[in-house]
Amino acid sequence: MAPSIAELPEPAPTVKQSKSTAGKSFDLFPQSRTAFSDTLFANPSSEYRGTPLWSWNTKLDHDQLMRQIDQLQEMGLGGFHMHSRVGLDTPYLGDEYMKLVRACVDRAKEKKMLAWLYDEDRWPSGAAGGLVTKDDDRFRSRHMLITPWKYGDPNRPYQAEENHSCSAVASRSELGFLAARYAIKLDEDGFLVESRRLADDEADCEDVWYAYVETNPPSEWFNGSYYVDTLNAEAMQKFVDITYEPYKKVVGDEFGKTVPAIFTDEPQFALKNQLKLAHGKRDIFLPWTLDLTDSYKSAYGSDLLDSLPEVVWDIRGPSTTRYNYHDHVCTRFVGAFIDLLGDWCNNNGIALTGHMMKEPTLRSQTSSLGEAMRCYKNMHLPGIDLLCDRREFTTAKQAQSVSRQYGRCGVLSEIYGVTNWTFTFEGHKGAGDWQAALGINVRCHHLSWVTMAGEAKRDYPAAIGYQSPWYKEYPLIENHFARVHTALTRGKAVVRVAVIHPIESFWLSFGPNETSIDQDELDRQFLDLTDWLCYGLIDFDFISESLLPEQNPQTHGGKLKVGVQEYDAVIVPNLRTIRKTTLDVLERFAADNGKIIVAGEDATLVQVEPSTRPKSLRATRVPFTKLSILQELANVRDVRITLDSGLPGDLLLYQMRADGDERYLFLCNTDRFLPRQSQVDIRGRWSATVLDTFSGRSYSLDTTQYGEWTRFDYKFSGAGSLLLRLYPSPTAAIGALPPLTEPEWHVSHELVDTSVSLSEPNVLLLDIASHRINDAQEWEEPEEILRIDNIARQKLGLRLKKDAFAQPWTTSKATPTNKISLQFKFQTTVDLPASKLALEDRATTQIYLDGQLVPADADGWWVDEAIKTVPLPAIPAGSHEIVLTLPFGPMTNLERIYLLGDFAVDLRGRKATVVPLDLAKLAVGDYTRQGLPFYAGNVHYEFRLQIDAETQRTAIQVPRFAAPLLAVELDGKPVGKIAFQPHTLDLGDLARGEHSLRITAFGNRDHAFGAVHLPDGLTKWYGPDAFRTSASWWSYEYTIRDMGLLTAVRVLTTNADGPRELKWDNGSIKGYL
Repeated sequence: MAPSIAELPEPAPTVKQSKSTAGKSFDLFPQSRTAFSDTLFANPSSEYRGTPLWSWNTKLDHDQLMRQIDQLQEMGLGGFHMHSRVGLDTPYLGDEYMKLVRACVDRAKEKKMLAWLYDEDRWPSGAAGGLVTKDDDRFRSRHMLITPWKYGDPNRPYQAEENHSCSAVASRSELGFLAARYAIKLDEDGFLVESRRLADDEADCEDVWYAYVETNPPSEWFNGSYYVDTLNAEAMQKFVDITYEPYKKVVGDEFGKTVPAIFTDEPQFALKNQLKLAHGKRDIFLPWTLDLTDSYKSAYGSDLLDSLPEVVWDIRGPSTTRYNYHDHVCTRFVGAFIDLLGDWCNNNGIALTGHMMKEPTLRSQTSSLGEAMRCYKNMHLPGIDLLCDRREFTTAKQAQSVSRQYGRCGVLSEIYGVTNWTFTFEGHKGAGDWQAALGINVRCHHLSWVTMAGEAKRDYPAAIGYQSPWYKEYPLIENHFARVHTALTRGKAVVRVAVIHPIESFWLSFGPNETSIDQDELDRQFLDLTDWLCYGLIDFDFISESLLPEQNPQTHGGKLKVGVQEYDAVIVPNLRTIRKTTLDVLERFAADNGKIIVAGEDATLVQVEPSTRPKSLRATRVPFTKLSILQELANVRDVRITLDSGLPGDLLLYQMRADGDERYLFLCNTDRFLPRQSQVDIRGRWSATVLDTFSGRSYSLDTTQYGEWTRFDYKFSGAGSLLLRLYPSPTAAIGALPPLTEPEWHVSHELVDTSVSLSEPNVLLLDIASHRINDAQEWEEPEEILRIDNIARQKLGLRLKKDAFAQPWTTSKATPTNKISLQFKFQTTVDLPASKLALEDRATTQIYLDGQLVPADADGWWVDEAIKTVPLPAIPAGSHEIVLTLPFGPMTNLERIYLLGDFAVDLRGRKATVVPLDLAKLAVGDYTRQGLPFYAGNVHYEFRLQIDAETQRTAIQVPRFAAPLLAVELDGKPVGKIAFQPHTLDLGDLARGEHSLRITAFGNRDHAFGAVHLPDGLTKWYGPDAFRTSASWWSYEYTIRDMGLLTAVRVLTTNADGPRELKWDNGSIKGYL
């Protein structure tokens, strides 16, 4: 069913606010407003399924795009975001581009999928690939440079932070004008004593600092243009005219239907930086726009330039200027960017979604946004971005809170980015589960590439698409989350606690690290409180002080209503300052017998002015400790979990939804490895059914009631989860559902002997070569291929690929005037009668094997359609060389090549030798050490399983494996997958006799395409720079990780005293490690 824009009444704001889109509420899940459907749960439709960022990163081809839409659906995905990305070679927003957008929308409609728009060429959003700012200086991003060095000062030292090629981070350009000069005087502790603004005709004095308004230099990232001034509504209107209006013209008829939303990505202003030492010298950057002083004066009645140094240096006491500056810049940003886009979307029947940047900490969001929550209020589907498998509960909670309070249908998460090829299905589930518990119900996978050609393969792998050998197995993940979302999009969240967000108090401490010494402590308290409540199983929402007045706060019966949410308790967490409007609401809440908890100290300021009013607030005051806060919330908790140790649940999360008289409860274990044997208590008297998210079936759950609580026992495996449907007890609604049972398994024996086969040819990675340019006669010393690319570019005066570079669609297609030859050497101890070479750009590359031209055309492709396979002549045992000669220009890609064939590879350090492949010798254990170090496909293990009893309930367990997942076949038929703890698969009742068991360990592409020269353990950030490291972050030896079945397969039965004598594990002693 298509999403809808539904009319809802708009609450009357209590103070003047920017125009809000709250008058219409986007609903992606209209089916969740109808009666629960077992059919929908078993087979969820597209809106409940993931919708990846589909990376348009090449010369787009209609047929290829259509194929990939089919493949995305085959993966269980419900749609896609059409996302211009590095490598796009079709003119952005041009006729051809828009025709393909229309074709993809039509294809999605035909397949009952959703086609989401993306509003930028790469990111950050706002510049339309530089088109907005190309010809109009007024629209270019600006910053205030506050510096001790005047323009042209030859003594100014180089500052490393000046180079920020792919963002709007400010850098000194000396392309501006002088706005003010200041005589700065600090006391011995580094606090500001005097900051006199010098008159225009006054000479410079000692310790003078200069304030320049300037733009960044032009950047190749913005295709030779500039980022946009996101504080300037006129500039943003041009962005809308260039980007949003053309989309409306081409696919507007599907807005709110096949095209539910448009994604805006990391809009930003100049990142605020800080002095490290108060007496230190450094260029300081603050976001700015040409009329900022005018709007500031209109808002606060003072000249910002007169007291601007207070934004940079601490004074003895709170600075109203600093507070007002952060508040005002955030207001300008939200009004010019988010509100403008949200209003346009609202008026045109399409939702605005996307995410901000640097939301997780008080310091990071102060520097990049001012306040994160304010940015979400006019997004129909607020979004977040979680990279590297990070757990940012604060980020999720901020977006979830706004979504709940404004009655939005959910939260989007750009998920799985920068996790590398090695990320497993267990990781996909674990990352998605905790986010589902914290309100995320639209998963936007990062990334699904159209192509891996050139730089694309280094664009934050892995590929969540057809290039990954497991892509056809991905419905295992998508079906799970789609079923979770069919429940967690129903009704309304049961949340009874609110927390006043401390961001505005933090603004007062955003000064030099040396003098604003409480910054880290304030951030630690912010993160701790969020973790304590989440893991303490107290669901809560943040309250934004800036949004509260327009949310029509009301109190009644000891409850505080904020927007459409109601709370029984409010936590005021160690604030330094509080808004008068917030304090007014809290005082009314206290007078209505509402529960207020002041955790830590009372605020001493109201609107940054000293006041005793906060201390007079009727509230319970507790120390800022986990135990004190959680104990005070005991009467408003809805879920309580006790572990078998007697301790409270520690790493479990939950979300509860109220849907009429029913409840839906989702619980998950955030520990990916260790189980949690748990006693679960739920407030209220309930009967329960388990909604099995992997089978789509329902089971009854044995519960007991005591007092006003319902109890059951459950073991949460590592990364385990549980979805319950709760009915008021007693009920007849459950009917004759089968009970949820778990057999008691016993280890019978192990399967060790196996025969092995491969799904693809084996691989010899060739990435070390000698090279020569043009007519050079001598070969240069051997070097890694991407380093050769840098060396050649430096010699020829071409820009390095590691820096930002303009998109191909903006670049001249002149034929390269240079050529490069690459010489790869290898040794083989076995004849290779039928090997192939896999490489890119076959059409423009001459291939020589041992000096002889290889004339064969490509006969297919390997891994990606851009990587062609070329048959090679027979290769006898011995030493050999492959020489490639190809044109070399600005857009040339020098890439690894791959020898494919029926052979093994003996890898010792940095030396790889082709040796005979004897699959009969492959055994359980790391297969990379058994001749397959660069192998990138799947491995099939065949076992014989003997059943001695007439019938025997049997399972298998693979305790340790290194693979995205395992697929199991019994007697030639698929019987299930093993991807999650405890790595067990129930095979059912097996008849007497011998059974064939095939276990497929799915591969990844890491050892062929990953950052194999980056030593392991140094980073979790696998992006383009991970492939071009240096010094201790580089090794010519290859980083090869374990792969395959690492331990024997255990056979489990339900009978410990069965016909087979139990000998497994004899002689062991249970220990505690």
